[in-house]
Amino acid sequence: MRHQFTLTQKGFILILVPLVFELVSFVWLYSALSSAENEIERESHAKSVLEHVSGLYQNVVQATTCLIFYRLSKSENLQERYQRAISAIIDQFDAFRELQKDNPVELQTIKLLEAAVDRAVMHLEQARRAFETGDQQRQIYNMRALTEMLPSVAEQIAQMSVHYRDIARSAPQHEQQRRQLLKNLVVVAISLSFLLAAALYLYFNRDTARRLAVLMLNTKRFGKAEPLPEAMAGGDEIAQLDGVFHQMVDALTAAARRKQEFMAMVAHDLRSPLAGVHSLQSTLIAGFHGEQLPGRMRETVELCQQNLERVLKLINDLLDAEKLAAGKMEMRFAATVLSSVVGTAVQAIRPLADKKRLVIVVPSAEIIIFADGDRLQQVVINLLSNSVKFSPEEREIKISAKEDGDWLEIRISDEGPGIPAGELEKIFERFEQSSSSAYRVKGGTGLGLAICKDIIGQHHGQIGVESEDAKGSTFWFRIPATMESMKKAVITDKTGCAG
Repeated sequence: MRHQFTLTQKGFILILVPLVFELVSFVWLYSALSSAENEIERESHAKSVLEHVSGLYQNVVQATTCLIFYRLSKSENLQERYQRAISAIIDQFDAFRELQKDNPVELQTIKLLEAAVDRAVMHLEQARRAFETGDQQRQIYNMRALTEMLPSVAEQIAQMSVHYRDIARSAPQHEQQRRQLLKNLVVVAISLSFLLAAALYLYFNRDTARRLAVLMLNTKRFGKAEPLPEAMAGGDEIAQLDGVFHQMVDALTAAARRKQEFMAMVAHDLRSPLAGVHSLQSTLIAGFHGEQLPGRMRETVELCQQNLERVLKLINDLLDAEKLAAGKMEMRFAATVLSSVVGTAVQAIRPLADKKRLVIVVPSAEIIIFADGDRLQQVVINLLSNSVKFSPEEREIKISAKEDGDWLEIRISDEGPGIPAGELEKIFERFEQSSSSAYRVKGGTGLGLAICKDIIGQHHGQIGVESEDAKGSTFWFRIPATMESMKKAVITDKTGCAG
């Protein structure tokens, strides 16, 4: 197995080997090498300062952000993150002073920045205590003062970053000049040094470029939400960077999951008061104590109720989607009459279908299946509502059922605009909709089909669509028809083998 050099080792080899051929010019080499090392040290020092400057800015922003969201949510996690950010700011300045202890001029700049950041931290702490005590006036004063100070702090940090970035950028150029001087001084060894340096460059650069290409590819995959390959093997800096990148992706994925949990919590808290408003509107429309609303007012209340029903449906879809994604949706499997499920779903969607004078053809066969009737009805309603929404007026929607051994297949066909072939798979993902103009006009949340897919998945079945652009669509799903076939499907899903 080929030894994997670290980047530091590669750099050391590239410098050390040519020196063997230049020992005859040791005095000149020593002087030039000292200058080169000084430039390298300046570059390293500048990069260290840049790293701390970047960390300082991030910690200030994080502390401010955590404090703002802590005010809204009172989350102990946010409070802990805020305290860690404050502690990190203190540590950053300790590191600054250590880095600049031999540079009085730069140390004075650090002290000025520290004074500004200390004032910002003071206002953050005072704002935090005001949040905890409920002192609104102190909250406003400190947050306003903080808002006025942050641009000044950011400007000072930016000025430091520009200064040290210039040093980091110019250092390689100075180092290259020293290398050129070495070549001019050691004329005899220049050819051998050049050939050896070129060979080492080609050898190391090829491997480094390949590994950097992997890092670039990983960033593109992350941007497209594609799974990443295993972390890069090896102990060099590139492998370490790749490992840190994987950790970052894992952390962001976890953050996205927490965001989904937060959405579900918010949706749940909104549903109860909105349901109360919906009930009150229904009472007003039906007549309060026998008194009917005037015509124009009644139309306004009915319009409000329709909008409220759409919001409630969105909230219910969000809750169902989060429960299904988290595996918390309870399924109640029992012997279920298919005609009852389909009939109830058709009756629920009938008012919308009648407005467009659509004919819904339902299966006549009496079929008993082992399923959660309520959830299966939800699937049929979602698929039917899609067909009704996108079907032209005075057309036909056909529902068919077919038993195929241990499986039952339901198909819902319409004469709508159809779906482009390239989008047939992704429409079952959350918040995904067809790019067809007809779908964009009708709108929607993009959750209905994702919920259908999750419910059918809970039944250990499959769901799909057959469609051509402008030629209608047929949505179908297959589920085990009996308890025995359900058990077989469960085993198949667990083992990943075809039954």
